[in-house]
Amino acid sequence: HVSADDLVVENSDHGGISILTPNNRTGAIYFGDVEDNNIGALHYNHSLNKFIMTVAAGDRFSLSANTAEFASTITKISGSATSTGSFGRLEGDGSGLTGVTATAGAAGNQYNVQFNSNGSATGGSDNFVFNSSNNRVGIGTSSPDKTLHLSDASRVDIKFTREGYNDHYIRKDGDYLRFRGHDDSTVIFELQNNANGNLASFPAGNVGIGTSSPGNPLHVYHATTNGVALFESGDAQGGIALKDSSTSNNVFLLATGDNFGIQTGGVANRLTVKSDGNVGIGTSSPSTIFHINADTNSSNEVFIDNSGTGKTGITLRSDQSTDGNVNAFINFDGADDNDTNARYATIESFIVDNTNGTEDGRLTFSTMAAGTDTETMHISSGHVSIGTSNVNYSSNSKTLTIFGGQADNSRAAIDILGSEVNADDALGSINFWNVGAGNNKIGAVVVSRDGADNSGKILLQTADSGTNATRVTIKAGGKVGLGTTSPTKSTHVNFASSDTTVATGEGLAGGVAGTGLLIQNATDSTGVYANLDFRAGSADARIAVQRTNTNAGDMHFIMDNTNSPASMMVIKNDGKVGIGTTSPGEKLDVDGDIRVRGAGGSIGGTTIGNAALIIGSTTNGIGVDANELLKKGGDLYFGVIDDDDIFFRANNSTRMFIQSGTGNVGIGAGTPTELLHVQGNIKAEGDVIAENFIVKSTVTQMTQSFSSGSTIFGDTPA
Repeated sequence: HVSADDLVVENSDHGGISILTPNNRTGAIYFGDVEDNNIGALHYNHSLNKFIMTVAAGDRFSLSANTAEFASTITKISGSATSTGSFGRLEGDGSGLTGVTATAGAAGNQYNVQFNSNGSATGGSDNFVFNSSNNRVGIGTSSPDKTLHLSDASRVDIKFTREGYNDHYIRKDGDYLRFRGHDDSTVIFELQNNANGNLASFPAGNVGIGTSSPGNPLHVYHATTNGVALFESGDAQGGIALKDSSTSNNVFLLATGDNFGIQTGGVANRLTVKSDGNVGIGTSSPSTIFHINADTNSSNEVFIDNSGTGKTGITLRSDQSTDGNVNAFINFDGADDNDTNARYATIESFIVDNTNGTEDGRLTFSTMAAGTDTETMHISSGHVSIGTSNVNYSSNSKTLTIFGGQADNSRAAIDILGSEVNADDALGSINFWNVGAGNNKIGAVVVSRDGADNSGKILLQTADSGTNATRVTIKAGGKVGLGTTSPTKSTHVNFASSDTTVATGEGLAGGVAGTGLLIQNATDSTGVYANLDFRAGSADARIAVQRTNTNAGDMHFIMDNTNSPASMMVIKNDGKVGIGTTSPGEKLDVDGDIRVRGAGGSIGGTTIGNAALIIGSTTNGIGVDANELLKKGGDLYFGVIDDDDIFFRANNSTRMFIQSGTGNVGIGAGTPTELLHVQGNIKAEGDVIAENFIVKSTVTQMTQSFSSGSTIFGDTPA
């Protein structure tokens, strides 16, 4: 009926409403209105097995297995002579009932009975009518149009009572049909039918469908059916609205065709699940299995947060198992200046070796370069390569390879960026750790400020027994310090050693451990050398040690020699020094002139005549200058050790000669025959004293006298 269709139970077979209670409780339907929620009820008392009807807040009629009983307040049971309905079974003709009009039916003792409000058989308003022609019962109406028709000008109440249990109520109140609790005030369920539509609500308590113990305001249960509830709309969308006390726009769970969606904030398509399984966030047309779209100028991100201690991650899995194929990827797309989609970067996972137990994989990072998708970085088996797909050039267990390219001006670089305000603090470092036996830092390359903001220095550090220290320093101006962090020269080698055995100390023999600077050529064969080179502008020089034999070698001092490098001085393995020769025969062997200069190029001073060359000491030695030979502190000896003569030369000719065998001295004579043999005149300014004076017999004239007073012995000289 259009006026009573808020709750309709319909079934193609048997149908009904069951109110189930324990066998010692009462089931009831209550009727009420806004003024009184306990004005009428229908009760079934299980303890008494009695059906009780409550009217005007009082029990008016009860029906048990064999008894129909009206309350003492019922003074009339009436009906009209024209009533065709029947009222149960009456003993006799019903004349003993006040206010009852009974008409015998064709079946014998069957009667149509009408109860009137004024207690008479006729007249007054009709309070209870049973019409046997259509088996309808009317309460408050004489023309029931349903099997049970309840009518009242203000409200209709039904009360259900079972002795010893709480009552329940059903009330028809205006446009509402309300099911009330035992207090006849709490509305548990209500149906509304008016011009605004048909509504059903449960204002209080949990509602169970398929369960007698609902744990939530709405609890739907079915033991075998997967779809326990259906919400259907007759238009293009069907859904469920959700809200709380602060919701300004309902949240909707929507069905659009075969697709599912969520609407929040009054905006549709927050989440869409298409019938093909694609899921979209911010789009109703997801093009992939998971598609997130946003039309905003703000940044967007996917944030996975685990507030606990467990791990958080994303897994991309595929059953692809062929070597060399991609099994997972991440694409980074954007728009170009033509508003066309462009792929700017990609991360791909490749299968390198799918062998069970020894699987290998490769991660490849690609970026767009000049409009071409270019593989930029590869990670495989612990190797990282940038700019090349070759992940292990050096065949080490773990490598980082950076390839700048083969074209001209192709360069590779690693930029380490940092910020430091203090003058000498470290800005960045590359650290080396030994984790095989503990966690030990054994070395580092450190870059720090060197005074100014735009000046830096490099520190090479190593650990000695767990203590890290700087071993090499390269200053901002290029000065290099070994063993010092403050080099004062272009190359500054600093060490501390108290060793005094200069010839063998600090590991000289065999190049073993020690302090100092070692330049080594490890090839052990005759002729190889170790060298220290110098270059000033275009002029070159070298100091080299050349191996001559086992534990033997010569030191060469090599000069550029006008672009014809030659060894200018050599110190042989036995200590002989050669200048101008590489084969010195003596301790000092000079092939060429030796020039010794005094101060200002002249002899003078106070040390052996201020000689340029001193042999011995300044108190007992010989001084040699450009034109003088001086002896101090003893006699001066001239001589030869072996059987050799002594010659005195002048103007490139022998002027005096001392013969080694005889000791004869010849002046002007080739071979002296006497101790003093003078070939030529002898002039004496003083006396000539001789024990024997012999004039050879070949002289023709003994003496000659001259006017000057001179006397000549012998012949007159030619």
